[in-house]
This record gives sequence, structure tokens and C-alpha cells, in this order.
Amino acid sequence: LGLTKGEIVAADPKKGITGANQAHVFDYYNKDLANLFFNSDVLGPSFSFKSKIGETDFNIGLFTRLRTQTSVVDFDNYFRFQNQNLSRPRDYAVSPFKTSFMNWGEAGLNFATEIFRQSDYKWVLGINLKYEMGFDAYNLQNNKGLHLSTEVNAQDHDQTTATSYDIAASYVTNYNFETEKYDFKQQGSGLGLDLGLSFINKFPDSETYDLKVDFNILDVGYVKFNGENHVFIGDTKVLLDDNPTFDNTKFESIKQYLGLLSTEVYGDPNKSHISDGFKIGLPTSIHLALSKNIKPNHYLSFNWIQRTPIFENSLKRINALSATYSVQKSAIAYG
Repeated sequence: LGLTKGEIVAADPKKGITGANQAHVFDYYNKDLANLFFNSDVLGPSFSFKSKIGETDFNIGLFTRLRTQTSVVDFDNYFRFQNQNLSRPRDYAVSPFKTSFMNWGEAGLNFATEIFRQSDYKWVLGINLKYEMGFDAYNLQNNKGLHLSTEVNAQDHDQTTATSYDIAASYVTNYNFETEKYDFKQQGSGLGLDLGLSFINKFPDSETYDLKVDFNILDVGYVKFNGENHVFIGDTKVLLDDNPTFDNTKFESIKQYLGLLSTEVYGDPNKSHISDGFKIGLPTSIHLALSKNIKPNHYLSFNWIQRTPIFENSLKRINALSATYSVQKSAIAYG
């Protein structure tokens, strides 16, 4: 909505136009570090029912989901030089970084029950046990300061070479590059767990509540894939600009590209491939929610979501704080 106000001009640091010193500027890259979070979560067929086991009532359910997520945290933003038409530094050390992506499905069993039944308040414990089905994934790690050197070539163009690198790349995909179609099949599997606890202070003889507090730990687990692991370690100069090995070759697959890169680094298209099989951790997070009744049917809620990655190659979701004002009635709720 902000872009609709006034004339928007593109940033031009050479002319002193940046988003840091004036308004209405479309500033592409004005930071040293970049972050990217993408999340898609589609809930498939699901159902639940109430059952009594012994003297205890349980809510039991089955659910399916299709999820996609990628995360890049504190990525060294070297592209800010090229995209702003600024002169690239002659020597630059790219800071270490990790980025992961996963496309996966879930089939889960949910059950919840009331605990501490003698308490004056209502306590509910809920658990999701999930079977994870991996479809596509990658993990890319720059383990130390990748060194970039830029020189002016005979054609008066900047050419950048990379040296002193230690990069690990793992991937698996269902995309068939030969047919240019996506072949839907499982490429990995794993287990996941969600755990939740709710405290509810209900009004006497009513289903409505005065106060509700929820504490959840979500997505504890990982998916193990059958994909490839590649490593590029060395000081051999790799030309990043106007490299005929890449510029004169039609891109056919990720495997082909990694083979070309392996040839550049090691002189052997297969040497970078060190093993098969890798793990991607689920985007583990802690959720805390508080909801307070303000007046009949009116509630004010606060939510805090904090990412807490557990495994080495875990996806990372965005942290969030939110406030919600809602009206909740028997047939409809809005807020």
C-alpha cells in the first residue's frame, strides 16, 4: 500500500538517492545481510472424533498436509554491488552461511485429553505424531570465508574469480529435466512431533472462557533423503563472469551443473560427489499464546512464535509477534 503514495524512484547511490536518506525510494539492496523466508502449508483431508478410553475422554484425529519451506538467514549480500551498479570491491570475503529448502507431506495422528481433572481450571494436553514424506530438498553451506577477487579484463569488464572455498551442497528433486515434468514420488521419510498444553479459566456453567494460555512446541523431527552430497574445497581459481564452461553449455540438470563445477575445481566431473543421503530438520518452533475475555464474546489475544532449530540442517521459520482482537460467537468468529 505504501507504494501507491507519491512518485517512487529507484535508488541510485552514486547520486545520493537511497532509502536511508529519503522517502519514496525503491531501494533494492541497502543492507549488508539479506534474509529470506518462504512458507506454504496446505491442510488436506482431516477428521476427528471423541472417544472414551477407560474413564478418560479423548479427542482423536487424522490429518494430512503438504508443506513447502525455505529459509536464508543473514546471507552475505554481495549482490548489492552489482544490482546498484556500484564498483565491486577488488577483494571480498563472503561470510559463512547456510540455506535449506524442503518440499514434503505429512500424515499425522492427533490426540488430546484433559489432565489435572481435580483442578479448578481446565488443562488440556495435545500431541501430533507425524509421518514425514520428503519430495524435494536442498542444503547449501558456505563453511568459511569464500574469497572473491575482481579484476578488469581486456574488454574493460569486471571479472570475478572465487578462491579459498569450502562449500557443501546436498540436493534431491522430483523434477525430470529430460521431460521437463514433475514426477511426484517420495524421495525421503522421517518422523515428527508436535506437543501442546492449554490452560483455560472457564466461566461457570459456560463454554466461554475468561483466560486461555497455550504453549506449543511444533515440528520436532527431521526427514532423511536419498539425494546426493557434493563438496567443493580448494584454492583453484573459478571464473564467475564470462566463463565459457558455463556460458557455452545449455543447462540440462543440477547434476550436470555440479559436474561442470567439479571439473572447474578438481579437473574431474565426479570428484565433488562424496556420498548419498542427507537429513533436513523440520522448522522447530515454540509458540506462546494468551487470550483474554474483554467483554461478552470479545477477546484480545497475543501470540509469540520463536524459531528453535534443533538439528544441524534444520529449516528456520520466521520469528513473529502478533496481537488479535476478535469476536467469537457460537456460529461464527471474526477478528
